[in-house]
Amino acid sequence: MIRLTKNTAALFSNRRKICREFVAVAPVRFFFDVVVGFVKSILELFVFILPIKIVLIIAAPEMPVMFDKVLPGFSRPEWAGILTGLIVVLHIVVLIADWYLKKSAESYTEKFAVQHKKGRFADSDFLTSVYTGIVDARGGSLLLVALSGVIGLVYSEFLLFFALAVSLSVLGVIALASVSKRFAESFLARPPAVLGKVSNLVFISCFCYLVYAFILSEQPPEFLQAIVAIILSRRLLAALSQKVGDLVWFRKKKAAIQKLFYRGHAALPQGAGRSRAFIDSVSRESLPAFVARVMDSLGMDSGRLRGCGWVESPLPWMSLVQCSLASAGAEAPDETLVLKVYELNKARTAKNELELYPELESQGIIPTFIGMAELDGYQVHTFKLSNDWAFTRDQDAIVGLRRRLLPLNFDQALLEEYCSVHPTLMDRLNQSLLSRLDLMANSDERELLDTFIEALPAISEAVRALPLKLLPPDPVLKQLAVRDGEAVFLLGLGDWKLEPVGFSLWPSDSPEEIAEHLLSSGAVTEGLDIEAVVSHIRLCTLFAELERHCRSGRLREGLKVVGRIIEMHEFQMGEGQGMAVTA
Repeated sequence: MIRLTKNTAALFSNRRKICREFVAVAPVRFFFDVVVGFVKSILELFVFILPIKIVLIIAAPEMPVMFDKVLPGFSRPEWAGILTGLIVVLHIVVLIADWYLKKSAESYTEKFAVQHKKGRFADSDFLTSVYTGIVDARGGSLLLVALSGVIGLVYSEFLLFFALAVSLSVLGVIALASVSKRFAESFLARPPAVLGKVSNLVFISCFCYLVYAFILSEQPPEFLQAIVAIILSRRLLAALSQKVGDLVWFRKKKAAIQKLFYRGHAALPQGAGRSRAFIDSVSRESLPAFVARVMDSLGMDSGRLRGCGWVESPLPWMSLVQCSLASAGAEAPDETLVLKVYELNKARTAKNELELYPELESQGIIPTFIGMAELDGYQVHTFKLSNDWAFTRDQDAIVGLRRRLLPLNFDQALLEEYCSVHPTLMDRLNQSLLSRLDLMANSDERELLDTFIEALPAISEAVRALPLKLLPPDPVLKQLAVRDGEAVFLLGLGDWKLEPVGFSLWPSDSPEEIAEHLLSSGAVTEGLDIEAVVSHIRLCTLFAELERHCRSGRLREGLKVVGRIIEMHEFQMGEGQGMAVTA
């Protein structure tokens, strides 16, 4: 229970810190929005209470005295009409306040994006919801104070009982959560379900207290006191439940909320203002001049530049800039350029990507590539897209993009140059790496390992017969997939590599479909059937798994993979002998 209390206190502290950072972006707007939100909550409460007053006027045998004290001289029908009109007016004001708060949140999002160099903010809806939630939370705090004050003025004894009931309920929930992990998980998963039951219990307790006060108390309250207290207590419980729900939501989204303050990409939190990153070396005012220099170096007319801004990059080693160009002709549409600026330590990555661009562009895998420029040590790749392009997280689109990488055939000179510098899978599985398995092997496993190493040259021939496939890192493939209209492109490759087909298979990959494509395109040795190619692909997958286990130190798992490789090899040899005998 003490640990749970400490975690809750730390969560409150962290939330307060993030709220201060949000306020710092636009303090005047934030303060005004909180006041508007608070007033809106009060008006909503009046809209809820006034129909009850109208019912009292209509149903009471005589006109209630409290209305004559406010505005004497009005008849019962007149009061009913006045209050009905007031409900309509207040509801219209509430709708106007809602509209204002929505527009204000959108304006705040734009200012936040400019201040944190995000430009086309990829998750503006989430930022808007966070800001709206913080404004509502601050307004809710004011509402709690106001409602508590009114209840205390009207019926102080009831307020004391209400506070006692809420305190006991909170202690009970904390105690139950500390001893029951299942209850704690269900509360964090669905806070409204638990809070609703607790609120109902507290409300029933308060109602029982009123019944006791009217019947058994020596000084029973007035009827108006009881009505006001019970109505406001219900609204007070709803406000408390909302506060707790907001706190649980913040706990779930804390990491995502903190990333909102990163400038440009996740490697630059708010406190890193003097980093050497490109986004910090170029100010907002000097960004157009930098883009104009890039356009000049590419032979483009920089006078067509209309505007440019940052685009939040999903990866930490590059920054993105989007530019709008005036149309070249009277009827031609405006053009959009996307500049991909690599950080200084990623110059080699930029040059390696450049080698594959011609083949990738011809296959429609990357957008139209304008050219490469180098300014102030930064490598800049420029692409042409439409203004409606956006990053996509659609799994089907990403899987389809990955499948389009399979049929790529690269120049033999490029393959030879790559392999001369970067050993492929079977070259890396050498005696030095496999000797690590001997450290965990018993006598039987050591005999199995000796058999494997002896047969390795013959086994590896099946993998070496497979063509090399382009493999961008999975995070790059998932983060840099963009949709432009109906087309899906890849905006970069990262530190790509070439490995045999089967080195990295996703759950969506089908070895049979890959084998059919390799056979139809003539990418494998003639004379192999589809079963043999599938077997080679699965064997390559096992070798890749063996390499990962050896490098990560999971030697026991590596020995199990060795056994599976030998079994598959013996099965292939048995099938081959059977086919020879049949022939």
